[in-house]
Amino acid sequence: MSDYDRTINEILVVGGGDIGLLTSLCIKKLNPDIDVAVVDDFSEDPPEVGKSTYQEIIDIFHEFLEIDEMRFLKEVKPIWKSSVFFRNWTEYGPFHYSFDDIQKYPDPNTSHFLDKAYLYYHELYSDPECQTINEWLVELGKSPINFEMTGEWSRYGPRAYHLDLNRFNEFLQTICGERGINLIDDIIETVETGDGRVTRVQSDQETYEADLYVDATGFRRVLLDEFDVPFRNFDLPLDAALSTKFERPLSEVEPATVIESGDNGWFWQIDTYEFRDVGYVYATDFVDAVSAKAEFVEYVDGDISADELECHEFQSGYYEQTWTGNLVAIGNAGGFIEPLQSTGLTSNTKNAVQLAHLLSAYGSADYPAARETYNGWVTRQWETVYDFISVHYKYANGDTPFWKQVQSMPVSERVTRIKDHFESCGYAVKIDPIQTPKTGQTPLIDSAVFPTVSYLTILRNLEVQSDFYETLDLDVSEEARTFLEEYYRGEKKDAEAFLTHEEFYKGVLFDPW
Repeated sequence: MSDYDRTINEILVVGGGDIGLLTSLCIKKLNPDIDVAVVDDFSEDPPEVGKSTYQEIIDIFHEFLEIDEMRFLKEVKPIWKSSVFFRNWTEYGPFHYSFDDIQKYPDPNTSHFLDKAYLYYHELYSDPECQTINEWLVELGKSPINFEMTGEWSRYGPRAYHLDLNRFNEFLQTICGERGINLIDDIIETVETGDGRVTRVQSDQETYEADLYVDATGFRRVLLDEFDVPFRNFDLPLDAALSTKFERPLSEVEPATVIESGDNGWFWQIDTYEFRDVGYVYATDFVDAVSAKAEFVEYVDGDISADELECHEFQSGYYEQTWTGNLVAIGNAGGFIEPLQSTGLTSNTKNAVQLAHLLSAYGSADYPAARETYNGWVTRQWETVYDFISVHYKYANGDTPFWKQVQSMPVSERVTRIKDHFESCGYAVKIDPIQTPKTGQTPLIDSAVFPTVSYLTILRNLEVQSDFYETLDLDVSEEARTFLEEYYRGEKKDAEAFLTHEEFYKGVLFDPW
């Protein structure tokens, strides 16, 4: 039988964590006639660590998957995330990478753009009074929710979630049940293969067969490890993490993923509804576990002992054919990159959406072109995310052996071209340097996640200079200066009107529960 003759009528997702459940929901949404089942030990709790997301997750949850937003808020109780806040990054900072960072920059469609960009470059980029609404929401401890005088509530657009995984996974299991996805409480022990395909999987008691299998078993890669699939290693040496959490009142929520650099990596803080999750991502080539734990304990002011810490190991990179034969590896099973910009869950959910679209577009046929298209998409996702992450390290300023090594890492042509453009042209990105290369340059695939302006946010806050603005002697017009001052004052005033998380969850909009 050729691949062209195969149809996909049954899909078995092995792994019932967040990405396994989300993948099943995405597939079912566009392919309602396919029988979708998820098998896992559902009695096992998910990792006790808060999960941070990226802004596109909002549209996937509430638009594509049509998950009712109010129900989601009541049952999952997420904390809204407005930015990644670099409280200290190798002596740079504090600065935000906010979800409305495009609003930070002068509008190229207005007059006096050069004056405004010059002023922003030299003075305003680091001015604590010149911030976007999202940045002010973090500074003021606010949610993106506003209660209007009409009695209705509105929300500021660019936002993401911090998720408590216990609540989140329980919610996803409920939604799966409501949408006809079979959740099987079992543990897969054996994987049988033949002719480059999975033929069946087995537990101690049962045998399961499907037309397409999804490996969502995380770093265990229960199914994918049966195949010889090339792995693309990223250059970053970070390969381990420590984590713990503390109870925290809702009144003290910080609506951002907070980052601070350490000697051999970096620390994170993620606030969920009841807890503050903290962690340390580090490189074992530069520090042993005992010393890393000691550094982390000191960072949290000794409020914990080293024995209380959760330990995690990982490898940064991805499998180059995550759809191979009749197996799709997704989530950490397909690849992982250190979580500096919290892209993991969101990027993999986008992969699940693309998988669902391809199954629908090809009429659920096991078609080689679908696999090739999907693998190309996944590669583009990983490479463009890695490019953006690499900028944070390449242009950092740390002087420990770890930081010196990551500053010496090679970067891609995309990163080099964006940096060169910033040096020579500054913030003039109306014509994108990636999408419109200069004479003699070959076109590059545009970023799947982070636009050029996001790179500029990081580069400037890491004190990368633009020769264009450094050598330009410009007397900024009073009109341009006044315009920007009024604009940023307006951003702060707008942000002050929003509710805190405590006001939203405990106040006028919800009855206490």
